[in-house]
Amino acid sequence: MEESLPIHHSEQIHWAAYDPETQQLNLTLNDRRKHGYSKVPQNVVNKFVRASSHGDFFHKNIRNNTAYRYHGKVD
Repeated sequence: MEESLPIHHSEQIHWAAYDPETQQLNLTLNDRRKHGYSKVPQNVVNKFVRASSHGDFFHKNIRNNTAYRYHGKVD
């Protein structure tokens, strides 16, 4: 079951949710573009939530990581 993640005061990430069963991470950026990533492990999501900058962590560790499958824009 997808759970919303606590995103506070991010200049880039508006909303995030994660489903630990499917390892699906869904993000809505502040420009309202929605993106989905699969095969994102729980430990990476935990680091993302604790990061001092959610946007920086996303760009450095999730967005361009070939281990995670980008699904494009999601509804």
